[in-house]
Amino acid sequence: MIPAPLLASGMCLVGTPSLGSVFAANDAVTRGFVPQVDAALVVIGAHP
Repeated sequence: MIPAPLLASGMCLVGTPSLGSVFAANDAVTRGFVPQVDAALVVIGAHP
């Protein structure tokens, strides 16, 4: 275990809807959450 001050209060992983969704509300939820993010992991599909 490596001490990390950034993680002293814990870590929370959140899955949000995709950007570019056919549903405008999905974009709004994700864009509304972005200001609270310290780091992001983006997952994309490799198939066409």
